[in-house]
Amino acid sequence: MNAESGIDGVSDAAQQKVAEDLLSTALSEAQQSIRSYDTKAQICAIGYLFSLNIILGINETLFPDAGASIWVVLVGWGVLILPMLFFGYVLHPTRHSVRQDEREETADIKKILYLRHERHKTVTQIKQSALGANKLDELAFELLKSSTLRDHKRLRFVRALVLAVSAFFMMFLIHILEAVSRFF
Repeated sequence: MNAESGIDGVSDAAQQKVAEDLLSTALSEAQQSIRSYDTKAQICAIGYLFSLNIILGINETLFPDAGASIWVVLVGWGVLILPMLFFGYVLHPTRHSVRQDEREETADIKKILYLRHERHKTVTQIKQSALGANKLDELAFELLKSSTLRDHKRLRFVRALVLAVSAFFMMFLIHILEAVSRFF
């Protein structure tokens, strides 16, 4: 076995290429997931708005004389509007909001796959960073950032869905209670 052979007789260069391909594929999947959570949140928010329009029509039938009491305002904002804010909150996390706890570990990484103007102000700086970059490190760093961002968006999306379902359930209960109270 020569000095350039790695695990199972496969060269270090071949292992490096396999690792780079794997990280590239994983990074692509993470970025697609991030975009899909943004799209899902926007679609769900629009669907929620359309559903609210139907529910407000039912409210007008059940509560024709409902005034602007404090309870109507609180329920209106807390139940009807709050889920919309949570769907919007899915769109908020960005790369900048993902904490970087591993500063020592990433100090040597050039971070060339996601250019930030404060780090790379000229074409020359970009070229120098690219020439000094380790592709495996760059891909691993981007995958870490993107995966963390994807997880933030997923969690926020699930919370928004739970809140929307809770709001629909609460509105359903209010409507059932109002309909039942008319019998007594």
